Amino acid sequence: MTHSLHRRGSVESLQNDFVVIVRSSIDVNRVGCGPKFQRIRQILHAVGPVNTGLAETGENMAHGLDVNAWLARTSDDTIICSVFSDKDKVRQVLEQIKAEDLGISITVSGVIDEVFGLAKGLGLKPHTVNLSLGVLGKTELLPPEEILDMTTMCGHSLIATELAQKLKAQVAAGKV
Repeated sequence: MTHSLHRRGSVESLQNDFVVIVRSSIDVNRVGCGPKFQRIRQILHAVGPVNTGLAETGENMAHGLDVNAWLARTSDDTIICSVFSDKDKVRQVLEQIKAEDLGISITVSGVIDEVFGLAKGLGLKPHTVNLSLGVLGKTELLPPEEILDMTTMCGHSLIATELAQKLKAQVAAGKV
């Protein structure tokens, strides 16, 4: 699963929005891979994501994540999720991870042409593609498109529609 699969917005608004997810497979390479996760975190940190965090605790860079704790806190069942807004940084991350041949699964989520362009430039051949086919059913019950652009930024739908509407109004009124 990617945390940006159902993000909405124009291609232009999403073309610099990349999510890098790193994880092992329980039946293939989980045992003993903690040091590999730590190395990948070092690479990610050196390149500089706009956000990353610890899923176990809910901490992230936007809320004061202790980077040293993040770098040190790895185990065999770690899942890493980092967000980048610069395609060149994603290229650097993939290039370094590829060079180290760590044997860990990497998922890059973003606009398909951008992701495939990155992969091709590095000699990588994606084997799986997830596509969002949109929302089916009573779409008239959905909030307006500009609100969906905000609330779908989190793949778990944790941004409340009412909060997005309230904040949009506050910004428009110059209060925030």
